[in-house]
Amino acid sequence: MTTEALAVARGATTYARLMVGVPVPTLVEGATGIALLADGRVERTLAFTFVHDRIAVIDITIDPARAARTDVTLP
Repeated sequence: MTTEALAVARGATTYARLMVGVPVPTLVEGATGIALLADGRVERTLAFTFVHDRIAVIDITIDPARAARTDVTLP
C-alpha cells in the first residue's frame, strides 16, 4: 500500500468513528459523493474527485450547519 493510500485509509477510519446517520450515495456540489442523513437532514458529506479512475481527493464536511448549506442531490 502506498503512503498516500495509507493516509486515506487512516482518514476514512477516523471519519467512520464520527459517522452519524445513514450513508446515501449522492451528488455533492455536482461531484460523486455520500451524504450522511439523520432524521432526513444532511449531517455530513463526502465528495470524491477522481483522477484516472481513482479517488484522488475526498472533501469531507463534518459540520452539520455547513453540510445543510451544501448542494446535495439525493437519489
